[in-house]
Amino acid sequence: MFANLSIGQKLYAGFTAVIVIMVLVFASSLYSTRAAKQSQEWTEHSYQVIVESDKLYASLLNIQSGVRGYMLSGKDNFLQPALEGRKTFAASLARIRELTSDNARQQQRLQTLEQQYRTYEDQGVGPNIEVRRGVIAGTKTMNDVVDRVANGNAFQLMADIRKTLDEIAKDEADLLVARQADSERTNRWAVINLVGGGMVAVVLGLGIATWLGRHISTRLARAVRVAQATAAGDFTNRISADGNDEIGKLLGALATMQHTLGDMLQAVKQASGDLRVSADKIGTISEGVETSVQQQGASASSMAAAVEQLTVSINHVAVSAREALDVSQEAGRVSQESAGIIERTVSGVTAMAVNSRTVAHSVEQLGHEAGRISGIVATIREIADQTNLLALNAAIESARAGEQGRGFAVVADEVRKLAERTAAATNEIREMTQRIEAGTREAVGHMADEVREIEQSAAIATEAGTAIQRIRSESERMISVIQDISASLTEQSTVATDVARSVERIANMSEENGRGAVEANKAVGDLRQLARGLDGQLTHFRL
Repeated sequence: MFANLSIGQKLYAGFTAVIVIMVLVFASSLYSTRAAKQSQEWTEHSYQVIVESDKLYASLLNIQSGVRGYMLSGKDNFLQPALEGRKTFAASLARIRELTSDNARQQQRLQTLEQQYRTYEDQGVGPNIEVRRGVIAGTKTMNDVVDRVANGNAFQLMADIRKTLDEIAKDEADLLVARQADSERTNRWAVINLVGGGMVAVVLGLGIATWLGRHISTRLARAVRVAQATAAGDFTNRISADGNDEIGKLLGALATMQHTLGDMLQAVKQASGDLRVSADKIGTISEGVETSVQQQGASASSMAAAVEQLTVSINHVAVSAREALDVSQEAGRVSQESAGIIERTVSGVTAMAVNSRTVAHSVEQLGHEAGRISGIVATIREIADQTNLLALNAAIESARAGEQGRGFAVVADEVRKLAERTAAATNEIREMTQRIEAGTREAVGHMADEVREIEQSAAIATEAGTAIQRIRSESERMISVIQDISASLTEQSTVATDVARSVERIANMSEENGRGAVEANKAVGDLRQLARGLDGQLTHFRL
């Protein structure tokens, strides 16, 4: 069955086998790749859980620092970090629950963490805020605040929360290590599948190609041997055609060629006798041809001289057209280079304008930031004044306490001195920011002027580029016209040259025909001898 297939069908069958193997290798590699991708997704999942746990820890720190700031200052704006921390904690907790919905142990820890957080809010944050608000309302004192902080369990509750968060992070870190190891194994398996499958496909492909090559070359070698014997004149070695493929058809065609050539040689042998009879008739005709050829040669020589003069004139015009074409092309090239230079100039000027606007915006933003610094400095100054006032009140209270308040009086005096130094520093910062704001306003004004000048230069360069483009277009049109003229002249010159050569050949042929007619009778005798030689050569063939 395989022998009846054509060579193309045999090659298709071999290639199909290789393609099937490559498809299997591709499918295996695709499966491994998908597994590696899934492992990578689980690794990213663990990273997300760890990041959200860090956000939980950061939100707790914000709550703790906000409550401490409020207890020290009594200002509600210090509670803003605590409020933001509560929102962040709730959002991160919900996100972790969503990410670890398939992990029962982590869900249990998150439930414990939520209970600990509520306990911390109820027993730590809430009571501390209420005591400080009592101080503001006059129902409590700062000693109550100190007692609350010293005797409360807020620090222990925060430690428990941190412990739970550490357990959550450690569990996810362990999962991350395991998932990374699984991802590495999956990647190695994918590489093994790809490399091993590729090697199998290569080996099978080489095996199929080798078998097909030997199957085809053996039969072709037999055809070559028969063809060489036929070329040597041996028609007795007959060809046997086997198979229905292209090589079988080739062997059949060679067998037919052998039979046809044998018949042709028999016909040539018969025709060699007729050739001797025809040679006698050719001798008679050649004598009449000699006279006609001499007259034709004289006319052809006159015509060749006229055509040669026409060719010289056309060549002069063609040379002038080529020089004009070279000049036009050079002008076009110069205009193209000029257009490129102007385009680069426009691009550079435009980039300078954009950079200048960017720098102006940055300097203006610097001025805004300096203004914000002034606001912050004012706030610090207010805090320093309030701290100074509190220090004075503390000194008064310590004086009332007598000997027991002497140590507190020393602390209050140090606090007052610190507040005075803070106030002096804020004055210096305020003066510096005012100088920065003035400098930035002046710089923004100068940069705005430079940007306008650069934009004007860009507009002028753009107009020059447009003019150069128009010049370039006209130059291209002129080059096209001159090229058409030059092509026409070249074609005319070629035609004239061909005509001159043809006339010259006619003249030469006439001379040769004249000489040939003289020698025709001699050629007839030679032709008779050749016919006898042909008979002798035919005796070498074995038919």
